[in-house]
Amino acid sequence: MAFPVTGDLNGQTKVLKVPVVSFSIKFVDNNNQPIPHYECKTLYRGRKSAIKRANRQGISAIKALAGQKLTIIDGQDRAQTTSSVTYGSKQWTMIIGTDITEEDISDTLSQEASTTLETSEQDDTPKPQTKQDPVIKVEKPKVTEVEKKTETGPTLEVASDEAKITIKFVDEATNKPLSGLSYITQSTKYGKNTSVTGDDGTRGRTHDSLVGIDITVLVYEDGKEVKKDVITASVDRNDIPYVYKAKKPKNYLYPLPIDATADYKSGMRSFGSNRSGGKRKHAGADLYAPTGTTVRAMESGIVLSTGSFYAGTDFVTIKHPNHIIRYGELAPGSIKVEAEDEVARGQPIGAVGKLKGINVPSNMLHLEMYSNTNDTSNLTVKGAAGGKFKRRSDLINPNSFLDNADK
Repeated sequence: MAFPVTGDLNGQTKVLKVPVVSFSIKFVDNNNQPIPHYECKTLYRGRKSAIKRANRQGISAIKALAGQKLTIIDGQDRAQTTSSVTYGSKQWTMIIGTDITEEDISDTLSQEASTTLETSEQDDTPKPQTKQDPVIKVEKPKVTEVEKKTETGPTLEVASDEAKITIKFVDEATNKPLSGLSYITQSTKYGKNTSVTGDDGTRGRTHDSLVGIDITVLVYEDGKEVKKDVITASVDRNDIPYVYKAKKPKNYLYPLPIDATADYKSGMRSFGSNRSGGKRKHAGADLYAPTGTTVRAMESGIVLSTGSFYAGTDFVTIKHPNHIIRYGELAPGSIKVEAEDEVARGQPIGAVGKLKGINVPSNMLHLEMYSNTNDTSNLTVKGAAGGKFKRRSDLINPNSFLDNADK
């Protein structure tokens, strides 16, 4: 439903349809428990309502025009807080606490009455008598959507609109969906995250965000970040993908001269499988092969480092044009390159090793891929900063690249 609003624009009268938003206000205590039948008033477009009573779940229904300011006033006319109604608003949550004095509340209301309440209509509704008047909790708002909060007003949490963003890439030469492309989404709220496109040109699921968040979309081309767009998250685009053209990534060479002897996308071999009882996740794909099988560079590049890896095995890390790849669990003494060496596509760099002290089949190549070729810092990150994978944040799933690799 929309409401016509007439206004003047550059000397011309315009009639705009402003949507009416239906949402709820939930009143909770310090422990986030609903306050049944909580009483309040609203100040909206210069008009103060009669007392509203929430239901037994502490919820009161509200309707207002999008873009308008709505003030929620304590049922005793003592303290209030204000925010703007946004299109698609779902629920505002007000936390009623016990942290201030009656004197604090009175001082605040006298200040507010000289400004906000000056234009309100007189309300002669009798004030209900209660055994103990609730007082209002003072704490920092938990969301940035709060436009105004009186110093002693209730905490107001505005349930922001959710936006689901689909990003799709197509081949700039054929206009067909582009698979195996690494791209980056970056924002001040969510940081920097890397995704890889599947067969349909998307990551296989949406990017979940909040309305109004700006998200930068970048791709790696020739080892450099190239900005494609800045998306402002909106509910209007929930079902419409953002489509960008990009260069088709060159297929990598399969790192072994033979197929892996077990599926690297299932069981403990797969990327993201649980380790240490679920305390961490597998950061690569394990390609099972006979011990001593040659491991070759998947593309030309420069060796960043070599050394000891895990359970008596070694590793080689190579910076390729579009990814950094760590070739792990190599046989000790088999490594044929060293740091700063230039390697060619297909060049032997080592051989499949076998883990020591492991009671399951353990002769394999452990392959990790990272999308930020400009970052030459350590790939393994210990502690909370490394997340569940205990790796850098630009770690990606190598499956699509292995699936499409040349053999």
